[in-house]
Amino acid sequence: MLFDVSALYKNPDIVLDLNEEISFNDEFAKDSISFEKPVIVSGNIKNTSGILVLNAKVTGEFVATCDRCGKEVKLPLDFQMTENFAKNTNGEEGEEITPLVKEKFDLYELVLKSVFSEFPSKKLCSEGCKGICQRCGADLNLDKCSCQDDDNWNPQFDILKGLFD
Repeated sequence: MLFDVSALYKNPDIVLDLNEEISFNDEFAKDSISFEKPVIVSGNIKNTSGILVLNAKVTGEFVATCDRCGKEVKLPLDFQMTENFAKNTNGEEGEEITPLVKEKFDLYELVLKSVFSEFPSKKLCSEGCKGICQRCGADLNLDKCSCQDDDNWNPQFDILKGLFD
């Protein structure tokens, strides 16, 4: 989805508004993440002394597998993104400036990269998720499993035993 910003160079006083829906199909399939609905990108782009500044809010919801118990869970996606663009970066250092090709940028790729970086490192159904028993596979959120904890217990760890009840 190429976004043309040539109007901002012709008339630097205008502000281009963004209100786009972006659908992700199988981009996150290898991470067991899916999007049932498009994400919403709303914001604007303005010319600030030859550098185009994109400020946008990205909102949506994604479906993932809980890292502890394996249940499917819907999680919100809500973050701000800012990106700077310029025709010529002239080796400027200190600022991250994305070079523009033919006064256009790919909004889809930009949002895709930002969404990927905003995913939580642990996707959990709840903060207190207890996960599953490593031996029998019982969901510890629903009930205590019937496994005998003492079967494979190393006596050197007896001092820690009270921490797991």
